[in-house]
Amino acid sequence: AECSLPYVDATVSVGSKSSVGVSYSVDLRTASCDCPDWVGSRRHTPKLSLARCCKHVAEGLQQFAGKQRWPDWLGALIANCVERGGGTNPTDSWRTIQIKEGVALFSIGHGDWCNVFAPRDRYHSRYGYNPAQRRWSYSDRPDSSAAIARAIQSCR
Repeated sequence: AECSLPYVDATVSVGSKSSVGVSYSVDLRTASCDCPDWVGSRRHTPKLSLARCCKHVAEGLQQFAGKQRWPDWLGALIANCVERGGGTNPTDSWRTIQIKEGVALFSIGHGDWCNVFAPRDRYHSRYGYNPAQRRWSYSDRPDSSAAIARAIQSCR
């Protein structure tokens, strides 16, 4: 299934981590930002698509993480963007798949690797899968890895 960012009825200011004294306006209703990355690479993506998630949109959403109810995979994606200090790849599309352990999220893009957020224990963890080589990065694979790999392969 296709997935999207949540609608949050708020506009927030998010400070730049690389430029002192610079902040960006993030409109969480449309997942838009006035930073150069968003304006240059993301503005033409569909509203609330995960491809619109620059690092400032992720930080803006993180401010509402405890106040909103959204899927675990979305919380894991947002937390990962904030931890890495970067957004999603603006050219990737994202899908979810129901697996035995819950719902997993994966990206499909033009690069060699797909990002996968899958349940492990009580939380979602991030994994990498290379469809051309049919392998998981660092041999670290999620539970239900075969089902996730099949879903990724079917989307390519």
